[in-house]
Formats: sequence, C-alpha cells, structure tokens
Amino acid sequence: MKKINVSNEAKLNGLIKSEQIRCTARIIDYSDIVATVTEIEKKLESLLPKTAWIGVKIYVDLHAQSFPGAYKYSPESTQFIVARGSSDWFIIGLGRAYTCTPTNRMRVVFTDIQKEKMIEFITKNF
Repeated sequence: MKKINVSNEAKLNGLIKSEQIRCTARIIDYSDIVATVTEIEKKLESLLPKTAWIGVKIYVDLHAQSFPGAYKYSPESTQFIVARGSSDWFIIGLGRAYTCTPTNRMRVVFTDIQKEKMIEFITKNF
C-alpha cells in the first residue's frame, strides 16, 4: 500500500470503504483517523520535540477489547498504521485484522534515536 496523507479525505474514505465492504461491526471512518492523530500529537508533545517525531509509527486498533471465552467467533476490527513524515502524518497500512486486547489500542514504535531524545527532552523539561 502506498502511504496516504491523513489530510487527503477522499483517498482515505475510498480506502476505508474498500476495506470495510460488507462489514457492520468494529468499523472506522475518516473522523476516527483525524481524532486519533490529534490525540497522538497531544501525547507526543509531552515526550519529544516536534523535530524528533519523524519516523514514529503507531499501530491503532480503536476497537481493542476483551471478549468472553464463550464468544464463538474471531472478532475483527478495522486497524491502521500511522507514521510521521517530515511535516505530516501518513496512513501506511489499513485493513481488517483480529481485534487486539485493550492494552494494544495504540502501540507506538520509536527509533533508538527518538528514545534517546525522549530521555533528554523529559529530563530537560522536568
């Protein structure tokens, strides 16, 4: 999949529609992606300087939840991967997959350099 800028509503709506065809449960729409990116930005502002955000990847499952053992199906939800470019956020993956546990609603992947900068940023601003 080619990366799609989060601000490109038309392309993202088309992609979402094609991935969620015939789906009725645990689905997302464009506004969910925008709200998630806004939430991610607020959290990152307290951890890293904005110049160090480039390359951050976040795996998002908005419908992550626990299901009782008696649930006889394998629950799926629409999930996506957001990555930070030099100035914008991009969707680099979107599709249906098995629903994660609640602790995996958003899984962030930092590079080693970003981890070092995070420690510097937090100690400097503590």
